[in-house]
Amino acid sequence: RLAVVGGVPVWRDTAAAGGGGITGSGVFGRIPFFNGSSSVTSDTAFRFSPYTIASSGSALGLSLSPRLISTANTDILVALDITPTFPDSLATSTKKRLIRAGGETGLMYSIVTATNDNFLELKNTSSSILLGGVSKSGAGNQISITGSSSGGGNGVSFIAQNTNSGGSTNFSLKNSGGKYFSTQVTGSAYPGGEGAQFFTAGGSLRMDFITDADFASGQTSPITFSAGGYANESMRILGSKNILIGTTTDAASAILNVNSTTKGFLPPRQTTTERNAIATPATGLSVYNTTLSTNDVKTAAAWYQQPNGLTGSGTLDFPSTGSHSSEDLTITVTGAADGDMVILGVPNASVTNNSNYTAWVSTANTVTVRYNHYGSGTSNPASGTFKVYVIKN
Repeated sequence: RLAVVGGVPVWRDTAAAGGGGITGSGVFGRIPFFNGSSSVTSDTAFRFSPYTIASSGSALGLSLSPRLISTANTDILVALDITPTFPDSLATSTKKRLIRAGGETGLMYSIVTATNDNFLELKNTSSSILLGGVSKSGAGNQISITGSSSGGGNGVSFIAQNTNSGGSTNFSLKNSGGKYFSTQVTGSAYPGGEGAQFFTAGGSLRMDFITDADFASGQTSPITFSAGGYANESMRILGSKNILIGTTTDAASAILNVNSTTKGFLPPRQTTTERNAIATPATGLSVYNTTLSTNDVKTAAAWYQQPNGLTGSGTLDFPSTGSHSSEDLTITVTGAADGDMVILGVPNASVTNNSNYTAWVSTANTVTVRYNHYGSGTSNPASGTFKVYVIKN
């Protein structure tokens, strides 16, 4: 029945449990109308407190099943319309709620009526979701999810789940203006706990990063990674599958393009035993052999060591040399040691008949080049630039 308590109209069911209830009256079974135009001094203008016992395993405190029929394509059908007004001009910190459930510490919804309110807010004592908020996290924020976690659990989570194993779950964020979309993660004071993690949970699940997802292939939008600042691009993956590190300029014929003016490339470092333990090494596989101090490359037949060497050159002008005689000159090669192999490059102008040149490391840092004349008479080879390569393997 409808009673008035303290000047407030109240729907009250005074019957025993399961009895009584509210029944409609008037046209189409409408509940009697109360327009609230008169002044009500209580803190509640209209209160509805039904009493319901579960039947068939469920109970509904309030069930509305309106039937809406349109008469024109331009009609707007609204199942529930709540349009409150807040004429009070008191403190701007006043909270104005469109719908509230569970009190101020429970689940609540609010509507924007001042700069300190939110269009929609779902909240409990420690967590909240704000939609269209303009004050909780800064101007322009449209969605804010806030929560509290003491660690050891899943923390604050946004979960989209499809329980159908044959379907997919999509979380789409779109900017119709064609500008930037960004996701920001701010860290905490917890040591080692700052940062963002993107991961899959399970056995063989994969994670895809895709640009131009409306097409199967043939597009050019890159995937870029920036560390240490949005303008500090670290790596770029192109639609051509080329990977760029330290540069934004593509070299079309290079699948991997690494650029630096202050750093070098460091391959995997392994002992000979560790290198030999690699299971089914691919042809062309490269490692740095710390046992031999060599760069090793796998061929179809075996592991081969690329020669490590020292280079040097010098202008040598050998004197006139008699028959069956020789003359020595030297080239300085820092790092050369006794017993190192030497490859000698001889300028064509210094080549004479019935003669040759030999070279060896005669003492530390010194390569001796010898001119040998085997013909009759004397021979005076032309001066020229001789080059040596000292192998350090």
